[in-house]
Amino acid sequence: MTEPKIPIENIYYLLCYSWNQLDAADRIKVSASDYTQYIDLFAKVLNNGCSYIFKRGIDREYRDEYDQLTRVRGKIDFNNNLRNFSIPSARLHCTFDELSQDVLQNQIIKATLKRVLKIRALDLSIRMELLEIYKRLLHISDISLNNNHFQKVALHRNNLFYRFVLNVALLIHENISLDERSGTYEFMDFVRDEKKMARLFEHFVRNFFKESLRGSDYSVGSETIKWKVTESDPAAIQYLPIMKTDISLTSYTRNIIIDTKYYAECLNENYDKQKIISSNLYQLYAYVKNAEVKGGSVINSEGLLLYPTVTKELSITNTIDNHKITIKTINLNQGWKLIRDDLMKIVN
Repeated sequence: MTEPKIPIENIYYLLCYSWNQLDAADRIKVSASDYTQYIDLFAKVLNNGCSYIFKRGIDREYRDEYDQLTRVRGKIDFNNNLRNFSIPSARLHCTFDELSQDVLQNQIIKATLKRVLKIRALDLSIRMELLEIYKRLLHISDISLNNNHFQKVALHRNNLFYRFVLNVALLIHENISLDERSGTYEFMDFVRDEKKMARLFEHFVRNFFKESLRGSDYSVGSETIKWKVTESDPAAIQYLPIMKTDISLTSYTRNIIIDTKYYAECLNENYDKQKIISSNLYQLYAYVKNAEVKGGSVINSEGLLLYPTVTKELSITNTIDNHKITIKTINLNQGWKLIRDDLMKIVN
């Protein structure tokens, strides 16, 4: 099976939409079309993102500090003073708050920079830029980076501009591997991971419509559809699988249920004829049919199976049991404006 070759520039757009970070991407100026290797692009984004953080002001938080002082600061730690006979020496153990840049989000960035600088294939000019950024973080503690660190970062209104850089850092962390013999790192081609790309494609499509249909009468999200059960043992209902749509576009007059699928090829060969993957079509039909119980525009929900492609393009529509069912591909190997136009044709 041959995996699609999506231009790096379009992968960058997919990621920015997936992270819901278009505004941040605009502030951190990077021309994705200038790069032929993923690591060079993401390293440049990391570099420019850190420069933006330094310009805004590196984040600081109050931390508890402990020290022996000649004057009282904060709270006196009486237990320590009595245990260590500090009072006769005119030095007091005190606990106090200190505003510090040595916080988790900065530690994550430093650890990521340290790894990226050990990637052998990294462009030399970008390496030199990152080295200057790294030197500005030497006072930040070193950590052994893992996924839990990213989950523990507390972002709020005053440091929300860190989110985009941390998303890039997480992407690098998840796709970097250590060569134990040489001590250098390699950045893996995450586009080859079909599961990761399936999640990315789904999040991209959902957030694309959220952004593009902002201010329209469409609501965009995912929804859970209940089975259209007439008579059943109530205890048996719990065994039915959950039906949750990838994306639902709902207006006063239309309801479009979109199921995104990411395969290298969206068609199966069957007796020398090309057929839609049957399980995908059955799943979508179950969605539109069981959604009827909600009434309104949902009674005649439209279903759309959406696949990415870089070669063959396909758009076919059938009406099945009063529901318009469309199987469509989006060519990700074309200019971004054309991708956007093709997606907007779904609702226009």
